[in-house]
Amino acid sequence: MIENLNSASRRGRKKGVKNAPKDTAEICQPASFPEKGRLYRLRQLANYPGCAPGPIGRSAASIWNDIKAGRFPAPVQIGPGAVAWKGEDIQKWLDSLSPARKGGA
Repeated sequence: MIENLNSASRRGRKKGVKNAPKDTAEICQPASFPEKGRLYRLRQLANYPGCAPGPIGRSAASIWNDIKAGRFPAPVQIGPGAVAWKGEDIQKWLDSLSPARKGGA
């Protein structure tokens, strides 16, 4: 009985691929940073495995924890379930960091 439930939950998944991105180039796209008037998605800011380090130098989980603690600017809602950060908000945050922290937040 348990085997049937487990095999049913795996339907439609390729073997050996777990949560693989559809297009790695899209996820790892570099962002000119930061530009006033531009919106940045989390994948353009944070460090992700298999990608070059993001300009913030922190993981997505660390960024969300910093938002909750009030140490990183809150995102703006750009659609249902979609958020982004304003370039000017990120620049203000960078300017507020002490000189020793600017290299790796």
